[in-house]
Amino acid sequence: MSYKWKETKQMVDIFKEMLEDIFSGQSKKYPLQKKKDTAFELSYWLKELSALGNEAILSETTSKGDNIIVYRQRMDEDGVNIALRSKIFSVEGNESITPSMYLIYKKKYEILEIADIRMEDSDTNRGYGSIFMKAMFLLIERSPYTIKYVTGWISGVDWDHIDRNEYFYKKFDFEVNLNHEERDGNILWINPSKSGSIEDYQSLNYKPGIAGLMQELSEIEDKF
Repeated sequence: MSYKWKETKQMVDIFKEMLEDIFSGQSKKYPLQKKKDTAFELSYWLKELSALGNEAILSETTSKGDNIIVYRQRMDEDGVNIALRSKIFSVEGNESITPSMYLIYKKKYEILEIADIRMEDSDTNRGYGSIFMKAMFLLIERSPYTIKYVTGWISGVDWDHIDRNEYFYKKFDFEVNLNHEERDGNILWINPSKSGSIEDYQSLNYKPGIAGLMQELSEIEDKF
C-alpha cells in the first residue's frame, strides 16, 4: 500500500467516524480504584496507559477540580494518524465518556490537520479544549517531522456556536477564516520556529476537511 493511499484511507476512516453519533449516550461515572484517592488514580492510569503502549502527553487538574490525562493512543508507527484521548476523574469517580482529538500529518505539505475535536456539550467551559490544544503543541515540539502549519475545517454543524469556536482558536493564535453565507470556514496556525509564511501556505493550495479529502481521492483516481 502506497504512503499516499494509506494516508488518504486514514482520512476517510476518520471523517466516517465524524459522521457517526458515537456520543449519543450520557456520560456516567464509575468508581476510583481507591475511594476519593485521585493521586492513586493518576498513578494507576499512567501505568495502565503505558502498559498498553499509549503515550501520556500531559496531566493537569482543572479549576473545576477535574483531573485529566491526555494521551496519544497507539495506532500507527509512521505518525500520520494521531489520536489524542483522555482520562478524566475527580473524587466523585471516572468519567465514562471523555473528549478526544484526531490529527492527520500531511508530510508532503508539512501540515498537521485537526480532523476532529469530540466533546460533549456538558464538557464546554471546563478547560478541556485548552488542555487538548496544549497537548497538541507539545506533540509538535517533540515531533521528529517538520510541522510548519496547523489547519482544520470548520463545518456548518459548528455554526450554532461559531463565535465560541472563533474565540477559542484565536486564543491560540490561529487565523480564522469564515464564510457565513456558506457556513464554512478554516483555521491556520503558522509555526514560528519552522520558517512558515502565509505566502508559502497559500502556494501549497491545501484544502482541509472534506474538500481536501475529495481532492486527494480525485488525484489518486487520475493515476489509474
